[in-house]
Amino acid sequence: MLHRRLAILSPALAALIAAVLALHACGGAERRTPHVVIMLIDTLRADRLGVYGHGHNTSPVIDALARESVVFDSCYSPAPWTLPSVVSLQTSTFPSEHQVLIEGQKTPLSMPTLAERLQDDGYATASFFANAFAGPMSGLNRGYDRCDYNPATDAPTVDQWIKSLQPGPSYLYVHNVEPHDPYFASQPAAKLMWTEHLKRIGSPPRTPTANRKRIEGLWTGYRHMTKVDFVRKIPVGTTDNSEGQTKAMAKIAEHEEFINVLYDAAVRDADSRVGRIINTLAKNGRWDDTLFILLSDHGEELGDHGGWQHDQSLYDELVRVPLMIRFPKGAPFTPKRISQPVSLVDIVPTIMDYMGSDADPNTRGRSLLPLIEQGSGDEAELRVTSMRVNLKKFYRPYKEQRGDLNVVVRQGAWKGIWNAEPATLELYDLREDPAEQRDVSADHQELATSMKDHAVAWLDEGRARAADVVVPPQEALTEEQIERLRSLGYVK
Repeated sequence: MLHRRLAILSPALAALIAAVLALHACGGAERRTPHVVIMLIDTLRADRLGVYGHGHNTSPVIDALARESVVFDSCYSPAPWTLPSVVSLQTSTFPSEHQVLIEGQKTPLSMPTLAERLQDDGYATASFFANAFAGPMSGLNRGYDRCDYNPATDAPTVDQWIKSLQPGPSYLYVHNVEPHDPYFASQPAAKLMWTEHLKRIGSPPRTPTANRKRIEGLWTGYRHMTKVDFVRKIPVGTTDNSEGQTKAMAKIAEHEEFINVLYDAAVRDADSRVGRIINTLAKNGRWDDTLFILLSDHGEELGDHGGWQHDQSLYDELVRVPLMIRFPKGAPFTPKRISQPVSLVDIVPTIMDYMGSDADPNTRGRSLLPLIEQGSGDEAELRVTSMRVNLKKFYRPYKEQRGDLNVVVRQGAWKGIWNAEPATLELYDLREDPAEQRDVSADHQELATSMKDHAVAWLDEGRARAADVVVPPQEALTEEQIERLRSLGYVK
């Protein structure tokens, strides 16, 4: 990149050229260099936080943060699982373009990451991630001065990095995984959430009928059943174990009560980690100058549409995620709520716009600053927010109903899901049916057709853009990477 080439010039000349370039790039607009923190809580559904209406005491810290932030009520992840979603987040491109869809695939070098952009602007950069998909495995170590796999991402290493920072702007990416597998919830949080659960249902004290070891076995066993062909490196669908998967899901559903309590407990653990990061920033004099963004990469299905875990659909339990942006002290933005549908691909353009940089025509998101300033957007606009490309899993009922390529189109409170292979459009009125239980496409055929046409044209455009992208060759995973995926149940 150009700023890196300037390093070979004399310091004085390089500084002069960089200053002129910066002024030209933003058209003379005010340049800002806030500290930037993205805190990603893996597998966090928006509706499990108090700020989004969950009354189970899962998120006191995050709820307090929301009162200082711009809160987006309809933010969508670009994909329903981590790998394609985090690449989309960091590059502001959709999976159809970056094509990082399975393990071993890496982010194209032609797509600069947020860390590279900020590093070129003189930022100190660091990433601490507990999900291996968010690091070197997918090429997301690019642009970081320090990039550490850290299963306990509130460990002293994060605090130490913040404390060690020299004067100047910094960018910190923290990727936690607490709700990813709910049986990992800490004992104190699980006890607290179970006690609160019993109070809500008016039940006398009792112990759960399930136990964590049993749930862990069912959880990981089911996950492995869904992708036996992918693991065997044979065409997905060669093995039809749908009957076994149905039985496994029914077994998991028997423990639904306790699984939901454990999920809430894991969210409570994540909430405490958010508090620790904020406290460390405050103690080291950085909080007032920090652009702090809290979000998730995707949600989790907990029996909502009959299934469990993630990446098997594009319903809101999987793709509606929390997003709150807390601006530095003195920024011209006041806390508010935004109902307009947005996507995580909007994060990079928003950060760069706040810093005073021109929009990058190669990104697919848009800056959220105009929407924040206005408080509302165009209710008639059709916009794609999420997509699913399934190359790993097979379950016959899902294959027949949804296929393997799906696109979410939003228009105001309307949500369409285009299922490309069966060529069907599901339509939901989220005002009347937020749980997406009633497909009303037959009653609104004109809108359904409009959404279908928009999704088809969007996919065609994405394919055309992807044709010009040089995709790095897929690489075999190292034993260390395999073990990190195994720790989250991705591989046996």
